[in-house]
Amino acid sequence: MEIGIITWHYFNNVGSNLQAYAMQKIIKNLGHNPTFINYKYKIYKDPFLKKIIKEFCIIIDKIFPNLINERMKFGAYRFQKEEMQKTEEIYDKKKLEEIALKFDAIVCGSDQIWAPNVFDEVYMLSFVSEKTRKIAYAPSIGLNEIPKNLVEKYEKYIGRLDRVSTREDNGVKLLKEYCGIEAEQVLDPTLLIEKTEWLELVKNENTFKEKYIFIYLLGEKKWVREWIQKFAKNIKMKIILLSSFNDDRKYADVHYKVMGPRKFIKLVSEAQYILTDSFHGTIFSILFQKQFYVFDRFDSKEKLCQNSRIISLLKILELENRRIGSNDEVKLIDKKIEYENINNKLEKEREKSLKFLSESLN
Repeated sequence: MEIGIITWHYFNNVGSNLQAYAMQKIIKNLGHNPTFINYKYKIYKDPFLKKIIKEFCIIIDKIFPNLINERMKFGAYRFQKEEMQKTEEIYDKKKLEEIALKFDAIVCGSDQIWAPNVFDEVYMLSFVSEKTRKIAYAPSIGLNEIPKNLVEKYEKYIGRLDRVSTREDNGVKLLKEYCGIEAEQVLDPTLLIEKTEWLELVKNENTFKEKYIFIYLLGEKKWVREWIQKFAKNIKMKIILLSSFNDDRKYADVHYKVMGPRKFIKLVSEAQYILTDSFHGTIFSILFQKQFYVFDRFDSKEKLCQNSRIISLLKILELENRRIGSNDEVKLIDKKIEYENINNKLEKEREKSLKFLSESLN
């Protein structure tokens, strides 16, 4: 069948790229032909000259991968061009209705496309006709509540989908409590792909020759930096850091402000330890069976707190002790993660999630 996917597939964020790639690959593995519905906001439309320059730099990056600086974001652009099958670019919501008619089914997800603070009914498949099958696979609401002024819209648009799932248990709870909608909890699509398949994707990436701690931070909490520096002082390894904040370069041996998806996977796969406040940083730590800790990026009382998806994942795999809050003492991985039981739990959740998606499409 021809399957359309709509999600955040065009940002340079590592997690967005990898969840989109995984969603496409899983649907392809199930025997269908997936295509991204290339819907973007107009602010992301490249002028003609910029588009030409970008295409040229992608070609140069492919031939001479170490020539173009990572800060120029071409790792993400090249990855999208090489790995994602997309429709033409769409900036008009009316055009979406025409595109939707080309597909037998359309999937929205994954990522935080249902977050109330970035509400857009397009990501709830408002443009898809009643005749076309509509599936939500692992989108996140992300926040701790659905605002009153949006409840009716969530109920209206999500209520017309044929099958509904979310990434976290809190999403299941919110949809039931606010909208009366039954949803299933499923894994993020990146967790449905085996470690060997991810490694095949990065087989041509360079290896960092020394042992290192890989750190991936999205937030800017001061206590997190203090915790990391105490940890690193005791472990005594090189620090490779991915963070958009310039001040972080002070304690890193290698600092990246931006990184392509392939390099990210390679660095995670070969790290000795991983420290992160990222959901996908946590996911890939688990996939590659790393010793890791994950920091609370948000205070629980923050209005835009997005901790629920990480908390939910750690709960499923019984890894709650890897979560670090602002009052937690520095730990030195004195109790290592035993991955045999974790892998067994993960495999059961994989089977359940794949069953949901397969049955939904068929």
